[in-house]
Amino acid sequence: MDRLQNGAQHLLSLVNHVISYAQLEREHVTLELGAVCVAELLAQVRMLISQRVAAKTQELLVDPCDPALAVRGDAEKLALVLLNLLVNATK
Repeated sequence: MDRLQNGAQHLLSLVNHVISYAQLEREHVTLELGAVCVAELLAQVRMLISQRVAAKTQELLVDPCDPALAVRGDAEKLALVLLNLLVNATK
């Protein structure tokens, strides 16, 4: 049951990212600035890109960072930018 729920959350997250990316493309962007935990951001993006990386028989290595490390920005937009960079890297 947990696996199904995690899969549903993952799918919902992907849909939200696609919608946000489309908004970025149309330049209708509203930033929600706040503290963004870098470790959580990397974990989230790693989860989203892991299947693509595995399908391409590639490997994504992420060095651990201090859990207290944070940046100020829009967490969703930062995730989109990082995800886009990684998708491009797997091509």
